[in-house]
Parts: sequence; structure tokens; C-alpha cells
Amino acid sequence: MQSILGPISRDLSLVILPGLICIAVAEAVNGIPVLASIAMLIGIYFADAGHVYTTVFRFDRSSKKYQVFILAPLVGFFLLFAIWPLSGLPGMWSLVIYMTLIHNLRQIFGIRRWYYRLEHRTDKPLSQYLFYLSYLLPFIAMHFRPQMSQSDFYLIRALWIHPSLQVYNLMFYGSFLLGATWIATELWQQKTWKAMSSLYPFSQWAIYIYVFLFARSEMQMMLPLVVSHGVAYMALIHHSRIKVYETSKWLPIIMVALAGGAFEYFTDYSESRLTSPLLASCLVALFTHYYADTFIWKGSDPDARKIYS
Repeated sequence: MQSILGPISRDLSLVILPGLICIAVAEAVNGIPVLASIAMLIGIYFADAGHVYTTVFRFDRSSKKYQVFILAPLVGFFLLFAIWPLSGLPGMWSLVIYMTLIHNLRQIFGIRRWYYRLEHRTDKPLSQYLFYLSYLLPFIAMHFRPQMSQSDFYLIRALWIHPSLQVYNLMFYGSFLLGATWIATELWQQKTWKAMSSLYPFSQWAIYIYVFLFARSEMQMMLPLVVSHGVAYMALIHHSRIKVYETSKWLPIIMVALAGGAFEYFTDYSESRLTSPLLASCLVALFTHYYADTFIWKGSDPDARKIYS
């Protein structure tokens, strides 16, 4: 079996299994306020908020690339998120939510392609279309879940919720039918079993199914999604530094993630803080991370070619 991080056990523990483990944790601690709060604290502020700041480790801070992808967007994004709340215009949190989903899905697709490359598989258009549809349909279905309209969590309220049991049921069963079609197509196209390029996207699809169709609380919805994304990202940052700079240590990455998470914890994402410059700073970091990731993992990037080699 081909792996990204070296030993198969490392890929399993850092890339494939964290989100699945968090499903079990979310089920176990749901309804236990203290444990649920601790799980959310670790998941939201370390894995999710913290991993955003570790993007800086992909750059030599003296390079022009660092200035283009990190420093240049800061001013524009800060102006955007400082002025937007003051303007009274709606939609800021909706943008955050939907851009986060796009970013999450792009990472899953990118890691899938990475495993494809390692296992010498051809990524056929049919597989790509079915992949995206299989992931997007559960997310779309969530917008029609009757339970979603009962939530007072402000990020949930930023979604365009239209409760309809009939539409939801149709999309619920359609998600499984489409997913089964995608999985069958993936397996049929393989001449021999390709473990990692199959296990990874199938496992992340299972997380999407749980989060968007079965989760009964904000904690159950967010924990598996953000931990699977954030832990895998930090592992890939660590791996990329080894490939590009021939050295990397986990401690600085963890410390930056903890510091970034602590900053966002004390900033506190809440509507009472919409006019706070600190909130704008958090969103600047988030969208700079999204912007940089659009370019730094492309195969055309010289450092990315070293990482993928």
C-alpha cells in the first residue's frame, strides 16, 4: 500500500481515522455537557482554528511567495471584514460557512488525487463527477432537515435553511444511492485493489453522511468535520517541510496551532463581537489560509512538485 506520510499507520492515524474516531467521541459525549464542551474546545480551537495559522510553515518567510500569498491578502481581507459588519449588509457568516465547505471539499479531493498519483491510478471524469455529487448531496440535504430550523447556533442560522421533510427524505435516500453508485464505480474501475485511494475518500464520505444527515447537535455536526480536516492539514504541513526543507519538527506546528486557537477562543465568535477588530483579524487569517491553499498545493508550484515527488 502506498502512503503519503511514510508508514501506513501514520496515514491511518493522522489522515484517515481522526474524523471517524470523532464520530464515536461525539456519540459518546453528546448529552454530557462537560465532556462535550471539552471535545468542542479541542476540536474547534485547536484542530480547526489552530490549523489555519500553520499555513505559514509552507513558506520561507523571506521569499516573494510568502509576500504574495500571506502578506498581500491581509490588507484586503482586513478591510473587507472590518467594514462589512459596520455596513449592516447581511451574508458575512453565510460566506464564511459556504467557503469553509468548499475549502474542506477541495482538501479531500486534493488528498484523494495525491493517493491516486502514488498508486498510479487515472482519475477519470466519471469518478470526479460522482465524487463531488456524493459529497455535495448530503450537504444540500441538510438545508431541508426539519431539525435545523430549531437551532439557535449562529453559524447554523447563517445557512439558507428551508425545512421540508419530503425534500429531505428524497435527498436522504438519494445520498446513499448516489454514494453506492460512486463507490461501485470506483471499485469497478480498479483492475487491482488500491487501498489508500479508496479508503481515504470513502472514509471522508462517511463523515459527511454522519455530519449532515445524522448529527443531532452542533457538537456532533462540527467535531468530526473540523478534526478530520485540521489534523490531516497539520500532518501534511509537517510532511511538506520534510520534503522541501529536509527537516521539520512537530512542536512548532503544535505551538502555533495552540496560539492561533487561543487567540480565536478569546476573540470569541459571537454576534456581539461583529464590530471587533479582533474578529476581523480571525476572519483575515481564515480567508488568507483559503487564498494561499488555492495555489500552494497545485502541481505547478515548485515546492508542491517536491512534496508530491
